[in-house]
Amino acid sequence: MVGNNIILRNESRVSFVNETTHVVYEEWEKDIVIDFIEYSTSSQNIFPILNIDQSRPNYNYDGQLFQTVNPNGTRWVATPLRISNDGHANFEVVAYDSSSGEFKLNLKTPMILPGGSRLAFKHNGTPTENHTVTYKVIYREV
Repeated sequence: MVGNNIILRNESRVSFVNETTHVVYEEWEKDIVIDFIEYSTSSQNIFPILNIDQSRPNYNYDGQLFQTVNPNGTRWVATPLRISNDGHANFEVVAYDSSSGEFKLNLKTPMILPGGSRLAFKHNGTPTENHTVTYKVIYREV
């Protein structure tokens, strides 16, 4: 914890070889404000999930805020390519290297989450050692 209830979580090059989910935080029964999310990924199969339903903490869609909606009306998990192609209310693509497939994304505005939440990154595919995510998250318990 940093300062007045401000919490900083950051990791560099988290690999998904042994696990398909990396939990950034899980805080329930308290109000959370996410002030800042910045992340980069070396795989188009890595995406953030923000669950607000404690009974379904690992679901991709039900109770999960970071899903996307395609122009054709289908929903997807918020992979970097989906965000880049279809846009997203919460994220913006800051940089994309098409030759390496690396993306950098930022949260557009803070998010207020009454009752808590669980923030994680998931890999939706077959991970390899070079499929990583680096992130910095700043949130508050209020």
